[in-house]
Amino acid sequence: MEANLKNLVKITVKYVLEHGGVVRGFENWGTIPLATRTRRYQEYHTDG
Repeated sequence: MEANLKNLVKITVKYVLEHGGVVRGFENWGTIPLATRTRRYQEYHTDG
């Protein structure tokens, strides 16, 4: 899954740069608590 994420970030950065945007850097924040509880597929999620 991490390889897919790296590939997604590379594609996104390339797209942003091609359209005149700027990417100053990025960092992985890991899992953080969500501001509000979210329900998906009959389960409640509090971390994201």
